[in-house]
Amino acid sequence: MELQTLTTFFGWTVVINFVLCIIIFLVAISMPNFIYKIMSKLFSIKPEEYKKEIFSYFSRFEVLVIIFSLVPYLALLMMQ
Repeated sequence: MELQTLTTFFGWTVVINFVLCIIIFLVAISMPNFIYKIMSKLFSIKPEEYKKEIFSYFSRFEVLVIIFSLVPYLALLMMQ
């Protein structure tokens, strides 16, 4: 693969991941009861644990996006 193709790929990956994170965050903030009902059926989680877990999920997701999307994209930009 060419360097330009990889740069374009990782650039779009960063954009898509951050948009996805924003959408999930807005849904979780605007409909917390709905999301809690789904999560409690899947994982048998308590309401006080739900808030901790949802923010823990967001922080882990952001770290993964930064490590696996943003860092390679920035490294490819520096190589050009």
